[in-house]
Amino acid sequence: MQFEIIKRVNFKKFFALSIAPTMIVLFLSNGSLEIKLNLLMYVATVIYVFMFSEAIFLLTNKYKDESKRVNNKYLAFLFVFKLVILVGAIIYSVQYLKSRIIISILNYIAHIFILGVSIRKI
Repeated sequence: MQFEIIKRVNFKKFFALSIAPTMIVLFLSNGSLEIKLNLLMYVATVIYVFMFSEAIFLLTNKYKDESKRVNNKYLAFLFVFKLVILVGAIIYSVQYLKSRIIISILNYIAHIFILGVSIRKI
């Protein structure tokens, strides 16, 4: 099974652009625990963004003439598991970061826009 995201996203561009907002978030951290939690949020965000884009690519390709049949169980797994990962990381991080979780959430929003810039035009 070939993932649609591999064909559609420029990973070099994505990670090059995602370094700057992540470094800003890490710079704003107060201690090593906050740095670890913000890195956890970064990893959860990257996994979430990639799973979300894979699901969207599969859904949009489903309606093309030359498309292959999409496994609905795999699609449901992508949607459910991406939410479990992000919500789990947020719940775990909010216990320690309290109101500073907004910084990680802003980083998440920035990564959504970075993904949009990194998508290859096919």
